[in-house]
Amino acid sequence: KQSYDEAQKRYKLGMVSLSDILQAKTRYEQALLAVVQYENQVKQFSGNLAVLLNLSPDTPIKLAKPTFDDKSIQIESDNVQDMMKTALAERPELRAQESNTQAQKANLTAAKTRMLPTIKANASAAYNDNWKYSSPYGIENAAGLSISMPLFSGFSNMYQTAQASYQYKQSQNQTENLKRQIENEVWSAYQNYKTAFRSYEISQTVLESAEENERVAFRYYEVGKGDIINLLTAVAQLADARQNKITAFYSLLLSKANLYKSIGKY
Repeated sequence: KQSYDEAQKRYKLGMVSLSDILQAKTRYEQALLAVVQYENQVKQFSGNLAVLLNLSPDTPIKLAKPTFDDKSIQIESDNVQDMMKTALAERPELRAQESNTQAQKANLTAAKTRMLPTIKANASAAYNDNWKYSSPYGIENAAGLSISMPLFSGFSNMYQTAQASYQYKQSQNQTENLKRQIENEVWSAYQNYKTAFRSYEISQTVLESAEENERVAFRYYEVGKGDIINLLTAVAQLADARQNKITAFYSLLLSKANLYKSIGKY
């Protein structure tokens, strides 16, 4: 709009041709069309967010504007090894898998126990009162041990032990694989975060350059040293730089959230 207004002013003064006004007007109307399209997208996203929150899609939602500060994008610790250790201690699926491994170990122990001999202790005591005989009473005590050997059970105990051993080893392997998978997720999420952080820093530098370029192009056009094409190009580059910074910022927030998710903190 600023470029269009400036082109109209210079045309009235006879400093530029009608072509400048037409080009500036076309770019301005294209920007208006883009605004209408993006407003529709905002409404669509607002409805999707409301439904995600179990609300009606026409529920008004007001989101706080993002704060482009270090607090919102910095992570608590920059030591990826510590993050991996935290993930191994916090991730619930690993805790569940380790519990399953312990259960399989208990099953193996029970299966091995069924193949061992069984020892039983027996004891008895009796009292007899025979008053008609020379010995009026008698006391009898007995104690003993019995051992039961599972000599043959149709190989069922052996099969059950082999099966339990296999399941225990499989569970151990699954636990180790899950640990490596979690560590790899943390590592990948950390690298994505570092890349997103660097991209955001670069987007800030690009925006500063685009802002300065637009100011110079506008001043040149004001004094008649630049043409409308250069000005409109600088304006478009500035708009792209602003959008790229916003995109980089939200990508950084998402990469930070994914990193915390991989750690199991939230």
